[in-house]
Amino acid sequence: MAVLTRDAVNHRLANDLRCVLIDVLDPERYCDYHLPDAINIPYGNDFDWEMQAAVPDRTTPVIIYSLNAGCPVANAAAQRARQLGYQEVYRYAGGKEDWANVRLPVERCPREEEVVVC
Repeated sequence: MAVLTRDAVNHRLANDLRCVLIDVLDPERYCDYHLPDAINIPYGNDFDWEMQAAVPDRTTPVIIYSLNAGCPVANAAAQRARQLGYQEVYRYAGGKEDWANVRLPVERCPREEEVVVC
């Protein structure tokens, strides 16, 4: 499993349209903010099933990240993805804090009070 820097993540996302970006934090932390176009597959009991449902083709490159370099969740999830048979697994070591600290774009989930119901 290769470890990617912020610049390498940017390069992969810009040049490989098949690449899937995966935030492995819990849904609340994912919704606080996440990298653009990232999907949320929390690392936990349902990780195997959710990973296989979201990325059924195990030849698809995946970049897995969590909060920051000190958070062990991304490493554990990336190792598990390799065990599940994913061939191209990358880990963004700096995580979303590294991304946001240099003011790269992030996305947020709408809060309940922000959702307009007709």
